[in-house]
Formats: sequence, structure tokens, C-alpha cells
Amino acid sequence: MSQRANRRAANKNKTMVTENSESISNPEHGEVLPANLSDMSVRDLTEYIVSRYKDPVIEKLLSALMEKISKQCHCECDAEKRARSLVISGLPEPSEDLRASEKQMDLEGK
Repeated sequence: MSQRANRRAANKNKTMVTENSESISNPEHGEVLPANLSDMSVRDLTEYIVSRYKDPVIEKLLSALMEKISKQCHCECDAEKRARSLVISGLPEPSEDLRASEKQMDLEGK
């Protein structure tokens, strides 16, 4: 089969999206997906996949993936906070009951 014929066959099998529809459908397989996939959270997408495919292996793989994603996100957030933090040794910490603006004024006054 030529490249052109392969490309045509692949294009026929691709998921078709219409601007006015609220879902994405593949007529050959009778599948309908929510149109707002990019708006769905990682957890929602995972739950949707598990609800569609009742394979226990896929469920375990997706569960492991969810754990990794949440750990990685948490680590990246902590790293970003540390990168923006400034520690000055020798200065006493202000009391915990001060507001952030008061803590800043206290620090600038030292």
C-alpha cells in the first residue's frame, strides 16, 4: 500500500471533532468522549478511563501513575517555594501571631 493510501486510511480512522458538538466521537467504534477533556482534572480523567475499561491491570497502572503525578507535583511545589525563600542566619524570628505585613516590617526594621 502506498503512503498516500496509508495516510487516507489513517485519516478515516482518526477521531472526528465537530465545532458544535459536545462530544468527540469515532463512528467506526461507536465511542463517545467528553469534549472538555482538557478541562478535566487528572483524577477525573483517570476515573473516566477506569470506568470505560474494567481491566484490573489498567486500573493498577493508572493508580500508580496518579500517585507518581501527585508526588512529583508536590515535590515541584516544595522546590519552587525553597527557591524563593531567603534565610538570614542570626536574626530572631518574629512572633507567630503577627500578620505577614507586620513580619515584613519587623524584618526591614532589623
